[in-house]
Amino acid sequence: MVTKRVATQVFETSNLDQFEEFKANRPINPTFVRKLARAINAENHLRDFPVVCKRDGKKLIVKDGQHRLAAARTLKTPIFYMVTEDEWSLQNVIDVNTKLARLDWKWEDYINAYSVLGKKDYEHLRVFHEKYRLPYSMCISLLMGHNSSMALHTRDEFQRGNFKITAIEGAERVGDIVLAFDDHHLKGLSHHMLFVMAICRLCLLPRAVFDEGRLLAKLENHSAMLRKQGTLEQYIEMLDEFYNRSVQRRNYVSLRVEIKKLALPSRGDNLRKKGSKQTSMI
Repeated sequence: MVTKRVATQVFETSNLDQFEEFKANRPINPTFVRKLARAINAENHLRDFPVVCKRDGKKLIVKDGQHRLAAARTLKTPIFYMVTEDEWSLQNVIDVNTKLARLDWKWEDYINAYSVLGKKDYEHLRVFHEKYRLPYSMCISLLMGHNSSMALHTRDEFQRGNFKITAIEGAERVGDIVLAFDDHHLKGLSHHMLFVMAICRLCLLPRAVFDEGRLLAKLENHSAMLRKQGTLEQYIEMLDEFYNRSVQRRNYVSLRVEIKKLALPSRGDNLRKKGSKQTSMI
């Protein structure tokens, strides 16, 4: 194996105004900046970890080291940096953060990054999350047309910027029902993945069979009978009893039986309908 020496020039400067953050990078974490500033104040090793930049006219766009730069600004201390001629994509920045520096990117970081780059589906996801107050993993699953936990390949595609909304109508219908339960102080129930999956199954039934208006009308007087369950089947059974509470026999509808007729797999039902139109959220 041949070892090559690669000459890379490292500069030192007190002119920190010439640096600009890469807009698609994750937001700066003030807590992390304070922690870094304390460490640098105790023992300054900035020379050993230069900030990596790309020149853009008179500005230096920071590709790696935005938190070190922020800490240096806090301390008003010089920064060390190097200029690369390589083209850095967002994926390069993410890889350096998560694989080399082992920094954790949150759902919001990916959504912010790809929204800045103009990927509308990520911005629509943010709007959906804010409206329905569901965890991001549930929102992604619903908007992609299934109700099971995200598969690893789905998560990987999301992190690489390939997330696409394919089932907006079904997702919004489920979201509206869950939000109604939420508004009746049943958040512990409505945010449970198995409960959301049970609602998804109900929404796969024909509207002549399952009427969400009838279900939600029960919340006013019968919400006390709703309890967190351990399995999907138990949630469906509970919702069946809830749906048929205080109805005349001729109006009784066995949701459990109707769901069994669909012959669905145990996990991962598809919320998309063939030929269904996609509607914009914003």
